[in-house]
Amino acid sequence: MRLIGNLLGGSVALLLALWLSWVFVTPVDCERVRRGAAPMRALFDTLSWGVRHWASPEDRMDFIATGMEWDLKSQRFLAKQFYGDALDCGQEKGQGRAHGA
Repeated sequence: MRLIGNLLGGSVALLLALWLSWVFVTPVDCERVRRGAAPMRALFDTLSWGVRHWASPEDRMDFIATGMEWDLKSQRFLAKQFYGDALDCGQEKGQGRAHGA
């Protein structure tokens, strides 16, 4: 049991280190913010994939729209926390995934 805990803890630490490296490797601030929000996109994409057989098309579209909204909110949060009001990445409503996601 202890071995499983060590493996899970090590895996989480490795994934966190890889994600942080991926986020900070780019010199472009807006790209860092977009990459920083990748876990939010991955969560909603995974959940959307998981409910694809049980949800109606309308519900799936609402779910996708909610995921895009949360992605944009997380990008705005990260930009505000790390760069303040000075960073403007053109993240108007509806453009959260327009930059390569």
